[in-house]
Amino acid sequence: MTNKPQIVIFDVGNVLLNADQTLTFAFLKKLGVPTEHARTFFSNPDYLAFARGTISSQEFYRVLVDTHLQTPLTYEQVLAAHNQQILDINSAVQAIIQSLPKNLVVFATDTNEWQTAREKELIDLTSLSAHVFRSNELHKIKTDHGYFEFLANSLGVPTRDLLLIDDDPKNIAAAQASGLQGYTYVDPVQLKKYIDTVVR
Repeated sequence: MTNKPQIVIFDVGNVLLNADQTLTFAFLKKLGVPTEHARTFFSNPDYLAFARGTISSQEFYRVLVDTHLQTPLTYEQVLAAHNQQILDINSAVQAIIQSLPKNLVVFATDTNEWQTAREKELIDLTSLSAHVFRSNELHKIKTDHGYFEFLANSLGVPTRDLLLIDDDPKNIAAAQASGLQGYTYVDPVQLKKYIDTVVR
C-alpha cells in the first residue's frame, strides 16, 4: 500500500499545456529545412544543454542552425519554429489542478528560456502553486542524478510522500528510482480518476 502523497508534482508540457512537436517540424520544412534535419530540433544534446541552462539561447540558436538544421535561419525564425509546438492550456487538467489545495501542488518542468516565455503567455503557474521548479534554473533535468532528492529537500518532504505526474515514462522511472510515486499521464479522464482514488 503506497502512502497518500503529501505533494503532487505536475509536469507542464503535454500535461497542463498541449504540445505537438510535429508542428515545429512542419514549420521548419516551410522554411526549407530538410525533414531529417528538422526532426533533430528537440533530440540533440545541445537542446538538453539548453534545457539545463548550461548554454544561452544565442549559443543554442547558433549550434542548432550550424550543426543540426544545417540551414541558414535567423534567430527569430528559429524561435518562431520552436514555439509552434506549444499550443494552449489543457483546460481539463487545469480544472483538476485547481480542485486541489494550492499547497498540495508543485510544478516541475524540463524547460528552457524560450519555453518559459511561451508558457507565461498562456498561464501564470504561480496562481496554481507556490513552487515552480524549472530545469534551466536548477541546471538539472528530471533524469539527472539527484534531481528528485533536491526537490524533496527543497520541499521538506520525504521522497516517498511525493507523487510525480508526467507524460514521459523515463521521468516516471527516474522518480520511482528515487523513491517517489509516479503516474504516467495519458488524458484528463484517467488523471481525474487517479487523483480521486490516490490523492483525495
